[in-house]
Amino acid sequence: MRNQPRNVMGGPEMWAGMIPGLGLMNYILGWVSIPIETFLRRDFGEQYYTRSNFIAGFIILWVLSMLGSLLGFIGSLPLISSVVHHGETVTESVSWFGPIMKWYVIIGLIHFAWIWAKDVMGNPVLSTSAGRSWLTPIGRLLIGFMNLFLNAIVRLIAQFVPKHRERILDMQPVLRNVDTFTERFIEPSFVFVVALFCAAAGQPGIFWWLIFSIIALNLYTGQRHQADRSYFLGIRDQMILGRMMREVTQGKTVHGADRFRRMVNDVVKEAEQSPEIIETIKAQNPTLADAAAALQRKRNRVQNPDAEGNHSDMAMAA
Repeated sequence: MRNQPRNVMGGPEMWAGMIPGLGLMNYILGWVSIPIETFLRRDFGEQYYTRSNFIAGFIILWVLSMLGSLLGFIGSLPLISSVVHHGETVTESVSWFGPIMKWYVIIGLIHFAWIWAKDVMGNPVLSTSAGRSWLTPIGRLLIGFMNLFLNAIVRLIAQFVPKHRERILDMQPVLRNVDTFTERFIEPSFVFVVALFCAAAGQPGIFWWLIFSIIALNLYTGQRHQADRSYFLGIRDQMILGRMMREVTQGKTVHGADRFRRMVNDVVKEAEQSPEIIETIKAQNPTLADAAAALQRKRNRVQNPDAEGNHSDMAMAA
């Protein structure tokens, strides 16, 4: 398949069709990710942190709270208690879901107020922004510490390759994207530590909510970063194809452009018989159509230099 990314795994759509319930699980995990993002991040975009998303996150917390209360009630029944606790009296700890839901509402309303204030002040953020993590300073500190060792390795390698020394040194710092590092590693690690603390404090419901939040956070953060990366790669590919187009039409030998050159030549041959095909191709692949048109004009100038000269004389006379 031309000009398409290759994914032999089929992507999430194919797996959702093969595994029953996978699509529903991903849908539910999307709801689960909202509360933890509310606590971990700030400066959301208006189309990312919407009212419907806020309500979905509150529903998740409410359902988990009700489920925890139900399990606690069932466990307190004499028949169940005699089997589970062997008749011993067990003091149940008060669930933390109530305060968590209260702070979720308060912080969520602060997010909405801040989004509105930024818009009124004429300084809005990107509407699809997933926010900035409160843990970014920790990520910046850790990534700086790791770069001390990684940069030293890069400088050592540069000493053994003097021909490309400057290019290798330009790789420093090795780790640059603090936001991505924080979201992919620091945030899940922090949530996991909090989950262990909740488990030790006798809050199994909070523990399992945080564990599922880690899964949801990794899933949706990974998908968002992959989408951003794909968008960047698409722009870079257009730049590479544009450079190839110029060099191919100039008759230069370009490494890796053989396939592109063959495609351009095939299009030019077809256009000689059916000129309207250029417009059809331009609607699907403008870069290929422009390269073919430029190469066709160049061939016409080579084959009919007198006609080109006549056109120039006519232009000067006009």
